[in-house]
Amino acid sequence: MKRRHRRQLRKALRRGAIVFAGLVVALLIAELVVRAGGLAPLPDAGLEGVGSDNSEHGCHVPHQTRGWAAAADTCGRDQHGMIPDPAADGSPVVLVVGDSIATLRTWLNGTGDALREVYPEAQVLSAGHSGYNTCQEYQLVRELIGPVHPDLVVLQTCPNDIGGSPVLVPLGEGRMRYFVGDRSFDAPGVLFYSHLATAALVRFGAATLAEPSAFEGSAGVAYFDSCLSALRDTLVSREIPLVAVHFPVLAAPGVESERPHFRKEAHIVEQTTALAIPALELRPLLEAQGDMASHRPDDLDYIHPNKQAQALIGDALGPWLLEHLAAPGAQGPPEP
Repeated sequence: MKRRHRRQLRKALRRGAIVFAGLVVALLIAELVVRAGGLAPLPDAGLEGVGSDNSEHGCHVPHQTRGWAAAADTCGRDQHGMIPDPAADGSPVVLVVGDSIATLRTWLNGTGDALREVYPEAQVLSAGHSGYNTCQEYQLVRELIGPVHPDLVVLQTCPNDIGGSPVLVPLGEGRMRYFVGDRSFDAPGVLFYSHLATAALVRFGAATLAEPSAFEGSAGVAYFDSCLSALRDTLVSREIPLVAVHFPVLAAPGVESERPHFRKEAHIVEQTTALAIPALELRPLLEAQGDMASHRPDDLDYIHPNKQAQALIGDALGPWLLEHLAAPGAQGPPEP
């Protein structure tokens, strides 16, 4: 009797082991499928940071109206959460708002150097935030106008402005808040190592932004149009010039996989033109210097220009901005 029970137990254990192994294999296959298909929108930096401009936890914190914000006085940010100009701290003040592209120092430094050929004390302050869309940037400008007193606001645009990009924000005690589109989800941080778990959370999880905020409902073409118009009107009412710099998809227009991004890029250009916001389109500049893919930092990143491309952008953007700094309401060039 005991032997029979032992045999039955061994058979049950073997069956259980086989079923468990099958489940593990199935989960691994599902994980690979999700990763290969890009079905879970994860930030590139994973759990080691919050977008391309951060390399450690604590660089971003939750924010009531913008979803998340740069932590003050840390990770290279000042007391207002901005990236200061390393070369000057005088005037005129050029405030750049945008997403992670607006945290890349090569083009920002090049722009500042060009401005300082005419305005020796000019400073370029960046309020770039990884993953921000235009509605979040509009809220940010409203908060910064008072303490910063900009002479010119530069809106850095790219296709992500219409929807934003995925971002992870540490909450402490091993938990993370995951922002994607205009929703957010709280979960143990370990879950976000898995694309499958993240996809399941986005598909079946309950959004955690319980209180109404400007961040909720901020993704999509209609919200982009509304927030861009509100940003323009806010600055016009204060006689602060607004210009836009359009960063393109780093691919040729015929690339099938990037068609949704090209449609967003085209809409951003069209809407900026319709609102009479002066804009510098960077696609012609970069196309003149070679294949668009050659301006990428790697084969997978079609958004952020590499350092060589950034140098070209800074050289072109600085002189172009000088025309708008001389507009009514801004300071004129220094006396000779």
